[in-house]
Amino acid sequence: LDGPVVGYLGTVQPRKNIDLLARAFLRAAGDEPWRLLIAGRLRPGYEPEFLDGSDPRIEYLGAIPADEVPVFLSAIDCMVSPSSYEGFGLSFLEAMRVGCPVVGLAHSSVPEVVGDAGVLLDRLDEAQLAETIATMIGDSALRADYSRRGRERATRFTWEASATATWDAYERALAT
Repeated sequence: LDGPVVGYLGTVQPRKNIDLLARAFLRAAGDEPWRLLIAGRLRPGYEPEFLDGSDPRIEYLGAIPADEVPVFLSAIDCMVSPSSYEGFGLSFLEAMRVGCPVVGLAHSSVPEVVGDAGVLLDRLDEAQLAETIATMIGDSALRADYSRRGRERATRFTWEASATATWDAYERALAT
């Protein structure tokens, strides 16, 4: 992909705040030829503003096949998800696994998944998100650092570790 590319991966629905992401992206990009690629299933009945086609730098790709997710995440400069709530934050983990820097909100499960391996904003604020996007795109050393840290952190999340933690939880419950 040519030029800086910001991406989003996940279901497109109101709690994901994609319209706010689009506005923050446009604010950060100014007149620069950056791109925002939004990938994910659109919640039935939801009609986000960004789909109006008013700026060709914002592209909705629709749902992408699971085997293409790593390709998508490897092709973008950073993945931004300003979701108000995540049950786990799988898209963050998938991005970090391939070395894609991540930006999100320090809400729900996201801090547990991302830790210090990404940028976590304390509140949903368009100006702060725009500034963070601009900083991430403008600083290749910062992106490289978050890429490295993300890869390292992602190694902690394996099916084996999940099964072990689940087994341990059952054993503690049975011991009481």
